[in-house]
Amino acid sequence: MITPKISLPVGFRFYEPDPVMRQWKKNDEKLKKQGIKKSERPVEPAKNSKYPSKLALMLELLEEFKFYHLHIRVKAIMGDALYGSAWFMNQATKVFTDTQTISQLQKSQIVQYRNREMSVAQYFGKYHGYVAKK
Repeated sequence: MITPKISLPVGFRFYEPDPVMRQWKKNDEKLKKQGIKKSERPVEPAKNSKYPSKLALMLELLEEFKFYHLHIRVKAIMGDALYGSAWFMNQATKVFTDTQTISQLQKSQIVQYRNREMSVAQYFGKYHGYVAKK
């Protein structure tokens, strides 16, 4: 959780990769380097529910936070390169409706600031002196 004065961790999960999937990926990469066509390589194994993805774990954290902290208003959910996928952001807005989701910023993206919508380039230009390169 990030506030104007302090940032606090509010939960955590430990990610454990699926050993079968790890071995398959390792083998698949080796076969790719050898030039073996995808159609001739072993197919990807089915996902094991005992090993949830990092995105699934993050959604669990959001849902848990909402359950235990209903009185806290979440204004934005930000995702980096890993969590910034469209699927994750869509799922996050289902957990926290009326919340902005922000991933890797692009100058053409629309953001809300003081109840006004504007592009990221306009926001940083007006309020932070940033000049976007073309």
